[in-house]
Amino acid sequence: MFLWNNVRVLRICAAVVRTVRASGDPSSCVGMDMSFASRLSIKWSLGLFLGVLGVIVFIYAGIDLAGALKRQAASERVLTLAQASRTALKTLLGTRLERGSLNIALSGEGPADAAITGNIANYRKTVEAGYGALVASIEAAGIAKPISTLPALKQAHDAMVALQSRLDADAGRPKSARDPQSHGASQTTYQNFLNALTATTDAVDASILNADKGVDRYLAVKRAAWAARAQYGAALVRLETVVAANRGFTPVEAGLAFEERGKTASFWSVLQDAVNADDMAPAVREAFNKANTAAFTGQVWEDTKAAYDTLAAGKPLPIAAKDLQVQNTLKAGLVVEVANVALDQLVQRAEAVVSESRADFFLSLACLIGSALIVVAGLAFTLLRVTRPIQKLNDTMRSLADGDTEAEVGSLDRGDEIGEMARAVQFFKENLQRNKELEEDAKRIAREAEEARRAGMLKLADDLERSVGAIVAAVSSSATQMEATAQAMSYSASTTLSQSTSVSSAATQASANVAAVAGATEELGSSVSEIGRQVEHSVNKAQSAVTEAENASGVIMELNQAAARISTIVDLISQIAGQTNLLALNATIEAARAGDAGKGFAVVASEVKGLAEQTSKATTEIAQQVASIQGTTNQAVAAIDHVMNTIRDINTAARQISTTVEQQSQATMEIVQNISQASVGANEVNSIITSVAQAAGETGDGARQVLDVSSELAGRAASLQSQMKSFLATIRAA
Repeated sequence: MFLWNNVRVLRICAAVVRTVRASGDPSSCVGMDMSFASRLSIKWSLGLFLGVLGVIVFIYAGIDLAGALKRQAASERVLTLAQASRTALKTLLGTRLERGSLNIALSGEGPADAAITGNIANYRKTVEAGYGALVASIEAAGIAKPISTLPALKQAHDAMVALQSRLDADAGRPKSARDPQSHGASQTTYQNFLNALTATTDAVDASILNADKGVDRYLAVKRAAWAARAQYGAALVRLETVVAANRGFTPVEAGLAFEERGKTASFWSVLQDAVNADDMAPAVREAFNKANTAAFTGQVWEDTKAAYDTLAAGKPLPIAAKDLQVQNTLKAGLVVEVANVALDQLVQRAEAVVSESRADFFLSLACLIGSALIVVAGLAFTLLRVTRPIQKLNDTMRSLADGDTEAEVGSLDRGDEIGEMARAVQFFKENLQRNKELEEDAKRIAREAEEARRAGMLKLADDLERSVGAIVAAVSSSATQMEATAQAMSYSASTTLSQSTSVSSAATQASANVAAVAGATEELGSSVSEIGRQVEHSVNKAQSAVTEAENASGVIMELNQAAARISTIVDLISQIAGQTNLLALNATIEAARAGDAGKGFAVVASEVKGLAEQTSKATTEIAQQVASIQGTTNQAVAAIDHVMNTIRDINTAARQISTTVEQQSQATMEIVQNISQASVGANEVNSIITSVAQAAGETGDGARQVLDVSSELAGRAASLQSQMKSFLATIRAA
């Protein structure tokens, strides 16, 4: 709207030029209504328009940038959860394999061999690592609170860990020496953990769902593959259990086994439908085909059916449990590989989504920067191509108003409205020059009339009436035009002075506000610096605490070693006391054989034996005290290690806080510098507006002077015309 108003002003000026040129007389434009143009400031109108336009562009670009940033955060969260889903799958698989190995170990007649116990240990490491990584990923993604299954998962995990030492001990014993409850407890406890882990995995997958079509596609394959693997694994566990017991199915077990086999086939069909979806990666289909060939089609499937028929008949299978487990692990591994490949593709797709969201973010940022550059370029263009040339034309018009007919008129070669305005000013300049020439001609004609007066008063009167009358009429018309122009200039100068005064007050207030913000920001910078020093002091104190804890740990370890040495010495004393007791016993026997001659020796031997027994009791009590000291020192070492680790964590967090505070301090300093620059700019604007107000006041004074002169000139022209008529009447009467 502002730009359109200014274009209308320029068009009005161009119309003035065309009217003057068509009429040949500038006075024809005196009556034109210039009130609309006089109320507008082109400089501030264009600046305000571009400023509002820039704010609108910045708002839209900022909204788009915020949306891109939100999409990037969501995609990164999906990537974290996709990786967590992959970790959960590995943990589920490791738990099932560990439970299967424990099932074989606790179902066999003899102690579990080294291969089985080694598998249990390896699977357990995988489960513990996966459990920790899964919980960390959930907390990192910020969904720990929404996932209600997490407390149950932690409780089931703790119960499973608490039972493992007992299960390991029973696995190393013959079946007759095992706790009868161990096998059932292992299956129940591990199943509880599997149920909680499955529920947590489902919650993680639900958090990923509907984030991206590609992610959903591979997530469906992963879930279908794991469901098939879980059902297939249940069937394999039942099979391995009866093989480990070297027996066939009971009727109830046979019914359950065939039911599980049917469910497995159904789940596998669901997986096949998911794999056959459009745009599925070839790697997923290849993994599915391998698993399908190895376990669910052809002769392999028929052989499995025959084994079920044999067991259903009550006959054991002619295969060792560990060999069957190797075969089943291979087949189940191929099924799991389908889920793993789908998860790999899911993670790759999530990474691609993250890359796309980051590209969108940088594109939005580039658009914001580009918009800022366009607005700055528009302001620069307006200043250089519009407001500055208009200001120069204004200065030229002031010079012409002051009577300087040699003032240079710029922008004459421009083809736009400003060029037309410049050519109009040039036309006014040329008219002013012609008026001066007319004045000189009038003086010359007056001199000629004075010289020709001797030739005849009547002819002089006629010539004077023709020449001076025309000149006086022209001067009167020009004076009237100058008076109207001076009034318009005076009104424009008054308006400019009023607006400049208002803007100067606003600029002064803005400068004061900027100074206040600068002071507050400097105080904020000082506060941030003080926080940084306090954090650094905390870091140093934490490091000192770690050092003191390490020293204390060393002292306690030395105490533990000294206690061990004391224990060794006590054992030696106990051995000596035992030997002394034996010697005293032998001496007593010999004294008895010697009769009366050996009585004195027998008394001494009895006392020695008593001393040996007292020594043995004392060494036993000392050994107990030393063992207590060793236990206490071990607990102290463990506690100090825990304290050291906690202090190290605090130290690390404090250093991170210190780094963040330092960055905040730098950002605050940059804000202070920017606000200082803004304050300087506000002061400069205030100074410029003051100069504009002074210039507007001077313009008003000049316009009033021109108005006074033009009014006086019009009066004198009227008086001259009256006197000329009287003079001519006198001459004609003479």
